[in-house]
Amino acid sequence: MNVNHITYYSRCHLPHRNKPINDNLEQQAQALFKSWFVDFEPFKDGKFVNSEFGMIPEGWKISELKSICSLITKGITPQYDESSNQLVIGQKCIRGRKIDLSIARKHIPKQINEKWVQYGDVLINSTGIGTLGRPAQVWFQKKNVTVDSHVTIVRTNRQNDKMFIGQYFLGKQILLESYATGSTGQADLSKELLAMTKLVYPTDKVLNDFNKIITNMVLKIVELQTETEYLSSLRNTLLPQLMSGELKINETTR
Repeated sequence: MNVNHITYYSRCHLPHRNKPINDNLEQQAQALFKSWFVDFEPFKDGKFVNSEFGMIPEGWKISELKSICSLITKGITPQYDESSNQLVIGQKCIRGRKIDLSIARKHIPKQINEKWVQYGDVLINSTGIGTLGRPAQVWFQKKNVTVDSHVTIVRTNRQNDKMFIGQYFLGKQILLESYATGSTGQADLSKELLAMTKLVYPTDKVLNDFNKIITNMVLKIVELQTETEYLSSLRNTLLPQLMSGELKINETTR
């Protein structure tokens, strides 16, 4: 991409156009989850059975989170070091159901272990009223990222559970806030209450179908986020040169 193309994209405010597209995709994903797993819209013509949550499609069940997950744990106590290439996510990194790695701090790990995040992990802020309960899902494949002790990792047993659990918790911040224990100033997410969370769990076929749809949405969201970050980085690099006159461009080129 040459300077003229970068200037053209900047004029079109491409990064600003990407955000509403991503917001819409995220809203669609949440709406699809509600339609399938709360309102059971695609399954209305099938047989339903009674459960502690009311009538649910036959073959579905009520499961506790701990039976679906291989890991529910808080993160590490980091040793910060700006010379390291290892990143640690803190509570400030999780906002608006997104993970901002640009403000993650660098640290030296004592040992790389299961607390290094994986694609599909759900991360939940776990300390302090007003912050506790904010969820986000890991949609990147980086191998050098963990979380600190103020963030909880929820990791599913199976690949096809990842998007289901992710969408479940992305819409459950109020529920997660209710899991706070301790005083207002020292409120902490109860890992025990989290593990006992009960949810309507569908059949494998439904999980597979849902996973495919949401995965495609996530891939598009990540693509647009990456494009936005790239163009924003170029803008931040080139703008000072343009302002100083160091860099000249042809304004008529499109």
